[in-house]
Amino acid sequence: MKRLDRMTYLCQRMDRLVDDLLYFSRLGRQELAVQTTDLNEVIVDIATTMEAALQERDAAIVVPRPLPTILCDRPRTTEMFRNLITNAIKYNDSEVKRVEIGWSERPGAGGAAERVFHVRDNGIGIAEEFHREVFRIFKRLNPEDDRVKGTGVGLTFVEKIVERHNGSIWIESAAGAGTTFHFTLNTSPEP
Repeated sequence: MKRLDRMTYLCQRMDRLVDDLLYFSRLGRQELAVQTTDLNEVIVDIATTMEAALQERDAAIVVPRPLPTILCDRPRTTEMFRNLITNAIKYNDSEVKRVEIGWSERPGAGGAAERVFHVRDNGIGIAEEFHREVFRIFKRLNPEDDRVKGTGVGLTFVEKIVERHNGSIWIESAAGAGTTFHFTLNTSPEP
């Protein structure tokens, strides 16, 4: 019976891997459905769908100041934030898990301000030598256990979604000191 359970698990995992590969392939080819998007609504929707998981893991999503309304592909941007939030909770051994979502502005090309978004956690952190490695497809830094399951594609999807929005993504983190994912989406404010 144990072998049958293991075979079932491995078949399901292979099915997820194939689905993830197909989705990754589509991410690079499909046109973005750009629309005016209130990022506050996006985060509220994510928090609502994750409510049980947040309570179970004693986690909170914090937005220190209102997020802007931008032009973006709302479903893909929602998926990007959901992946970052999920990882922030999954790879966190703090008693109270905190995920902060915020933004700032910095000078951009031609003097126009560029928005830099962040998703910051108080989790286990990522050693500097793995900052680029985490974006590799199917790359997992931690061994899989019952608490931390996945196929190792979430951050690959995040990077692809950011790139499709002509943005960039980078990490500030150290092992044991939490992680901040910074990214730009090169979107315009609502007219």
